[in-house]
Amino acid sequence: MADGTIRAGDFQRMIDAEYGALSRAATVGTRAATEGLKTELRQAIQAAGLGKVANVIGSRVYPARGDSLTAAGQVFVRGGGGRGVGEKILEAFSQAMVIGPRNGQALAIPTRNVPRKPGRGGGRMSPGEVAARCNAELRAGTRPGRPSLVVLDGGRGATARNRRGSLGAGAGAMRSRKTIVMFILVRGVKTTQRFNPQALYRKWLAQIPDLIDRALPKSK
Repeated sequence: MADGTIRAGDFQRMIDAEYGALSRAATVGTRAATEGLKTELRQAIQAAGLGKVANVIGSRVYPARGDSLTAAGQVFVRGGGGRGVGEKILEAFSQAMVIGPRNGQALAIPTRNVPRKPGRGGGRMSPGEVAARCNAELRAGTRPGRPSLVVLDGGRGATARNRRGSLGAGAGAMRSRKTIVMFILVRGVKTTQRFNPQALYRKWLAQIPDLIDRALPKSK
């Protein structure tokens, strides 16, 4: 090209170089936006007081390797198929909603007296699980103008043994006390919006063109 003539081979190399630079910039910008959204969403979840629930937020960029002019990013809730606990918690606190019982009667909110399920991070037991573990029936106590309670009467023959026959954790304390409040019955729990994932999504989506432009090679 010394004589000023652009030959076909030179032109193709110029096109390939330009295409490669655009593909790299598109991939870098998409990756930056995806990571930025994931990070801010995790921070928002932690700021909302949901702690380690933030760890269920994951991300991936397509293609996984190499560069592409049509690169795409995804921020998602981990948990495999179906709706996991993390996704349900995020849904409850990312919008104002009322959580009600499945059977339409009452929602049983466990107190600190309810044992946790075995295993790391186990939640509180359900009324049925408490009754089975303590080998005793729970009873409901009504209070005019106030939420009803579900109590365990320790003096009504509760053996507090699990299916293997060993004494369950905290069962002795339950058995020795006359009446223990286990659950509070409510018709529903209203949650308030603690974070707004859609606002964060729109924020990072709007930044993609600028992030791609920053990743482009600067003209000499």
